[in-house]
Amino acid sequence: MKIYNFFIFFILLFFLKYAFSAEEKNIKIIGNTFVDNEVIFSIIDDKLTDYSINNLNEIIKILYATGNFKNIEIENLENTIIITIEENPSIKEINFNGNKRFAKDEIFELFNKEDYFTTFNEIKINKFINDFSELYSTYGYNMVQFDYEINYLEENIVDINFSINEGNISQINKIY
Repeated sequence: MKIYNFFIFFILLFFLKYAFSAEEKNIKIIGNTFVDNEVIFSIIDDKLTDYSINNLNEIIKILYATGNFKNIEIENLENTIIITIEENPSIKEINFNGNKRFAKDEIFELFNKEDYFTTFNEIKINKFINDFSELYSTYGYNMVQFDYEINYLEENIVDINFSINEGNISQINKIY
C-alpha cells in the first residue's frame, strides 16, 4: 500500500508540474544592429516569467533604462513575443571647440566615455553638460555656456561637436 501511494504521489507530482507550468513563447527581437540579442536577453531574462501586460511594460522600462534605445514596442501574439526596438545612434567621434581650460584628453580622464558617450542619448549628454559645468565652476568659471550639434554620418552613427564658451573667471573685487 505504501508503494502504491508513493507511486501515485509521483505521478500526480509529474502531471501537476506540467499542468501549472507557464506557457512558453518564442521571443523575437527586431531592429537591433549594435546591441546583440544575447545582451538584450541577459537584461530581460529574469522578467520573462509571464506575459502579462504589466510584465511586458516592465520589460520595456528595463530596456529604456539602459539608455541604448530610442523606441521599444512589444507585440504579444499567440505563440510569439515580438520586441521591436530602435537603437540610439552610436557615437563615432566627440569634438570640443572653445575649451581653453581643459584639453580633450583631460576631459576624458575626468569623465568616463562609457558613462556618457556609448550611444547618443540626450539625457546622458545633458548630464555630461551639467557635470562639466559643475567642474568648470570649481575653477571659477561660473558663466560657462555649452552647445552641441549632431552630425549624422552613416545609418545610426553620429559625431558630436561641443561648443564651449568659458566666459571669464569670476573674481571677488571687494569684501565689505
